Amino acid sequence: MKYLRILFFLLFLSCTPEKPINDMVGNYTSAKMDRVERLYYKLGFGVNSTIIKTELSLKKNATFYFETCGIKTRGKWKVKDDLLILNVEQGKFKNDSLARIKKFNVKERKELFQFHIEKNKLFAIVPNSDGRKSILLLKKQKQS
Repeated sequence: MKYLRILFFLLFLSCTPEKPINDMVGNYTSAKMDRVERLYYKLGFGVNSTIIKTELSLKKNATFYFETCGIKTRGKWKVKDDLLILNVEQGKFKNDSLARIKKFNVKERKELFQFHIEKNKLFAIVPNSDGRKSILLLKKQKQS
């Protein structure tokens, strides 16, 4: 029965229509996953952990602000097929000590700046240095 539910969930996700770009505009934050989501990403993508404390703001003029627990970036965004691509123009580490030692390099973590689009969610699968994978799952916030 559980597998049947997962199958219906996957079919539902695959049949959603493409979002117009204006629907992408808004604020997204990392959110806790429910059991079905955890199972979906673990089985479908081999994810072992979750990246938390992340915010993304997409503006109408195609600019963005993206912040994780370790970095802050700004730049331009675009949608290509089912991917949201963040083209970073400015980036820095939040920790000043680390920023003095190492320059921020987008190319080292390019997976962090490409999100798959699913309804009101964005997700990126990010490989870790130990060979495992983490997910960065962002959910769109309701506007007040």
